[in-house]
Amino acid sequence: MAKHIQLIDGNSIAHANHNGSVLTMGGPSGMQVQAIFGFLRSLKAMLEKDPGEPVVLWDGKAQWRLDIFPEYKGNRTQRDPKQEAHHKAFKKQTPIIEKAVALLGVKQMRSPLLEADDLARHLVTAIVAANKLKAPADRTRITLVSGDKDWLQLVQEDVEWFDPIRDRRVTSANFFEFTGYMTPAEFVEGKCLQGDSSDNIPGIYKLGETTAQQLLARWKSIERFFAEVDAGTYTPATRKSKTATSKHPEELLASPEGRVLFRRNVQLMDMKHCRKPEQGEMIIQAAPGSREGFLELCGRLSFASMLREQGMFLRHFPNCK
Repeated sequence: MAKHIQLIDGNSIAHANHNGSVLTMGGPSGMQVQAIFGFLRSLKAMLEKDPGEPVVLWDGKAQWRLDIFPEYKGNRTQRDPKQEAHHKAFKKQTPIIEKAVALLGVKQMRSPLLEADDLARHLVTAIVAANKLKAPADRTRITLVSGDKDWLQLVQEDVEWFDPIRDRRVTSANFFEFTGYMTPAEFVEGKCLQGDSSDNIPGIYKLGETTAQQLLARWKSIERFFAEVDAGTYTPATRKSKTATSKHPEELLASPEGRVLFRRNVQLMDMKHCRKPEQGEMIIQAAPGSREGFLELCGRLSFASMLREQGMFLRHFPNCK
């Protein structure tokens, strides 16, 4: 029977649930627990709808990206008092999410020097390589569980992306319909052109999604665009208006500065370039679960509905005994 592995972006799913309706323990002034409650509900709903072997991946600090671009994620520390309080409330919940997941007997993985998407890329690469040696009926199917669209670049045969919060699923069959790009390679280059404001990565000035899609639809790769410009077989578009205050995005991209910025973004954003984990670096939690421990935790967190529905809830976690 074919195996199904679900690689779960722990921080993405936890954050999405934390940003929902506030849920507190022990009254309105108690500790916020919506990230914990929502994460566990999302995990159960996912396994109920599409059973598989879940593996939760957690972020470490991607120092290798900071070495390339020291301002990477530099905007994450710029919070007003309300945002800071929201962030602190989330951080208090993450250790409890990890504990709850461990009590359910679900495997967790992290590296102190890699982010969850880096881990996903290495795991997907290994599994897909093994699949090529198997008959189609015996291949492992992979579901990437994340609201982060960066993970879409890993979609391929036997690999799909699923956002459980918004109930969106992307496979090779509907990739263009969802992203506007024909292939994951074109998709990630489009992202590199635009940059990523959430990670403080600037893109080519005034080059938005529509222009990025048009460029990749025509050239298939930006390096081919550069090659045609250098060969003199293509001239980058220019602004038609004499009063324009900035250059056309194609001119900016073709400039020496534009090329450096794009190629740096490829190093940061294209998972093919992510740092490989060294031997012994991976931290894997795969201890047997504990039904008694999980129910005790639910009691302390005042998760009455999980206690009432414990039979229906825990049947999706065979390692929780």
